[in-house]
Amino acid sequence: MMVLETNKRNIGVNFYNSDEAEIVVWAPKAGNLSLVIDGEEEPLQMHSAEYGYWKLISPVLKNGSRYKLQINHTGTYPDPASISQPEGVHNSSEAIGRSATIGS
Repeated sequence: MMVLETNKRNIGVNFYNSDEAEIVVWAPKAGNLSLVIDGEEEPLQMHSAEYGYWKLISPVLKNGSRYKLQINHTGTYPDPASISQPEGVHNSSEAIGRSATIGS
């Protein structure tokens, strides 16, 4: 049985308390990056950080939420750092909490 420990992640989605998620994406060539949460009307603007990283802390993304990334206001893409793609690699990613374990 393989077990993936999600509490050791530096990129992707991390939940540090019950009210907020931190999203970290490496997209060094992006001029703009937004988080698009399934069922939400407006994308959440991510903030450019050092070395090509983008960050966002938000109470809107919850454990189990499905989301995609919008690059430069065009198209949406799954999170390449996601550990859960319940509908396949071309569809929305699923936010998984840090304390969760996935086994198969």
